[in-house]
Amino acid sequence: MTEYLARNKITGQYSDCDYANVKFPADISYGSVTILREEVEGDEINNPRGYNITPGVKTQAQLAALIAFFRARKGRKECFWLKDWVSGEMVLVRFSTDRISATLDNYGAHSHHAIMLHEVELFKRERLEMPYA
Repeated sequence: MTEYLARNKITGQYSDCDYANVKFPADISYGSVTILREEVEGDEINNPRGYNITPGVKTQAQLAALIAFFRARKGRKECFWLKDWVSGEMVLVRFSTDRISATLDNYGAHSHHAIMLHEVELFKRERLEMPYA
């Protein structure tokens, strides 16, 4: 069992997650597309974010860096930090899938499915002690 539980802010689903205090490569995240979904809960407006990072990959070196970063994070297994260039803040995210497939041509990276990052909330699991019998 992992030490953390992550809640996907877009879907609301919980899943096991490890935490890596590392940043996603800024040169790739700069070209990413931010996807906002507005939710209204009572008087509070919440904007969970997703990021399509496929448009940020322009060179073979960036594609190699993305694949290496993905493998180091073990796909969706680890959460990490991403700079949101729209808001200027650092956001805790994770990959939306355990598999990526992308190719590169003169126009940048192409993938059959967008390579997505989802904003998450991270919760530390409490270790419960067994009561005395």
